Amino acid sequence: MARRYRKRGLDPTARRLFESLRTKGETVLELGGGVGEIGIELLHAGADHATNVELSPAYEPEGKRLLREAGLEGRMEWRYGDVVEEPELADPADVVVLHRVVCCYPDMPALVGAAAEKARHALALSFPRDTWWLRLGAKAFNAWRRFRRDEFRFFVHPPAAIVETARQHGLRLTHAHTGRVWQTAALER
Repeated sequence: MARRYRKRGLDPTARRLFESLRTKGETVLELGGGVGEIGIELLHAGADHATNVELSPAYEPEGKRLLREAGLEGRMEWRYGDVVEEPELADPADVVVLHRVVCCYPDMPALVGAAAEKARHALALSFPRDTWWLRLGAKAFNAWRRFRRDEFRFFVHPPAAIVETARQHGLRLTHAHTGRVWQTAALER
């Protein structure tokens, strides 16, 4: 992830999320942000502080290298756990990002609801389109993971339900984009 980001910057889907959030606040919360590339870009664009909540600490060393290289050392912190199970892991932030995270979580309403509750001003998400071929691919992928006795699963949640969940938490849709595989949605209070 870090190598690709150093070489090419944000991928097109991440770029859309960044553009929808770039002037929306001073604090950033990325849920499942990996090495934190969207947070880094938002810090460059004027945010003061970012928090990245991850399930695994494996991303932090490379993320800290990226911050150091960008001259942003000390402006992002990593925390570990699941904000649905442990809401106290992260304080509310001006902007909340879920980039390719909703598809990794079985209880979409709980995850999107928790993220929406943490968003003071804006929430931006990316998730797979709900197509027959992506649902079929998810079934094949999940069968392979079960065969390997791996717990990770890939989910194709209905996009309308994702947006509706955020709306039920006081957000309104301000931008949506549908690509070949990924969709994005940006919402604000």
